[in-house]
Formats: sequence, C-alpha cells, structure tokens
Amino acid sequence: TREAETAPPDRLAACGAEALARALASGDPERAVPVVERWSERARTREAREAFAMLLEECGRTEELAEALDALASHLEGPARAANRRRLGYLHAAEGRSDAAIAAWREALAHDPEDLASLGAAAEALAEAARDAELIELCDAHAATAAHAPTVEAHYALALERAGRHEDAA
Repeated sequence: TREAETAPPDRLAACGAEALARALASGDPERAVPVVERWSERARTREAREAFAMLLEECGRTEELAEALDALASHLEGPARAANRRRLGYLHAAEGRSDAAIAAWREALAHDPEDLASLGAAAEALAEAARDAELIELCDAHAATAAHAPTVEAHYALALERAGRHEDAA
C-alpha cells in the first residue's frame, strides 16, 4: 500500500490489479481495498473504477459501492451506462431506498429506452408504492418496451383501473 501512495499511473494500475487478484484469490478481498481505492482515485479510469466497484461489491460495502458506481457512470455510455444505473437501482432497492432506486432505474431507461429489466423494476417499485400517476407516465413513455413485459402491463392496467381509466385498462 505504501507504493500505491506514490507510484506513477502505470505502476499504480499494475499494483491495483495485482492487489485485487491476490486478495480475491486469498479469500480476503478487504486487503485490497486501500490499494484499489487509491488506484481508482488517482487514475480515474474506467478500468480502475470498475475494479473498485467490483471489489466493494465483493466486500459488501454497499454505501461506498453506490458512490463508486456514480464515479464509474461518467466513463460509460448507452447500454453500459444503463446497466450501471440499473445495478445502482437494485443496490438502492436492497437498502430500502425506493426513491433513489426508482431514480436510478429512470436514468437507466434514459440511456437505454429498451431496458426491460429497469422498466420492470421501476414499474414494480412504483406499483408497490401506489404511485399510479408516475407508473402510468412511465409505461406511456415506454409503451413499446412495456408491451414485451407482462408484469409491467399488469401493473399498468391496475394503475389505470385505480385512476378510473377503465376503458384504457381493458
């Protein structure tokens, strides 16, 4: 870890990757956190950010993982960024942060409008919270994708019923 504090970027990347591989092989991923974190902070590359996020997930450090996924997002585009945001949504949902989860899934859909998993997760969360107007708006905006998801369609129909739009629900 001392070398990671002063190493040039290429050596830091090698140290980070080596520390990660050794820690994972040993069954003690926590040992690599300081080195990989330093690598991620100093290098600010996609590779370093992905390695750090993977390590934090392996260690079960969910609060830090959310921050790492946010830092990684700027290195991603399109479906890769959508997958990152979807992963963040699931993380927030598992921690009981429904509003943050829904926001992450909406962001995933902004990067990949056909992301069926994010649409389904957002629809489920909105249905559970009885946020019918938002659910209807979400499904209307992604009607083509929702048509391929029976669960999303069921939530949509129920929200339409509760909103008094019986003919639309049929």
